[in-house]
Amino acid sequence: MLPPASTQQTAYTFTPARRGLYRVEQIEVVTRAPFGLFEKSRPLDAPSELIVFPRKVAPPEASVDRLLRQGDEGSSRIGVGQEVHALRDHRPGEAVRAIHWRTSARIGRLIGIDREQERRRRVCVVLDQRGLAGEGLEHAIEDAAALFERELDQGGDVGIAVSGETLLAASGAPHRYAGLSMLALLQVRDDSAPPIPDPYASSLYVAGRL
Repeated sequence: MLPPASTQQTAYTFTPARRGLYRVEQIEVVTRAPFGLFEKSRPLDAPSELIVFPRKVAPPEASVDRLLRQGDEGSSRIGVGQEVHALRDHRPGEAVRAIHWRTSARIGRLIGIDREQERRRRVCVVLDQRGLAGEGLEHAIEDAAALFERELDQGGDVGIAVSGETLLAASGAPHRYAGLSMLALLQVRDDSAPPIPDPYASSLYVAGRL
């Protein structure tokens, strides 16, 4: 019961049966006001959409290709990493940690060190959904989502390669939403091309399971 000229906000929850896109076209308002004797209702147009992400599961053991190759290498740019990029004369005013003490002691003058800029770990989660169906498909998608989120949580740039679609490696909240939405809406098309893994990333291959 609402007094005149007042508003009220309410909400309801439901548990989706599976991942994917859910659409709501109408809601129905029902009341027994003012005396509780008769029920009156009115349908209202309220179109909206909801994307349900894959169910959360523990990350599986995945087949790994090119790990510790391009995905974990340093870059050739100067930065603050650990790998040595070049030695040079020490510049006045530089921090002490920029001095290469062993070389300086050997030649009798201060020698500076440039280090390689560290590159973020780059990973591609690969899932070939062709030939999968039912629970096998759902389990594979859940595993792919778990690996995608784990690698993001560990600070990597993460992409996804599935049959017919690719998400380039990146990080951050919008990218997490994009990746999980892609997996939530994933369908099987046997005529699609096979996945194309990122050639500059370490690839994590997801296998179908029962």
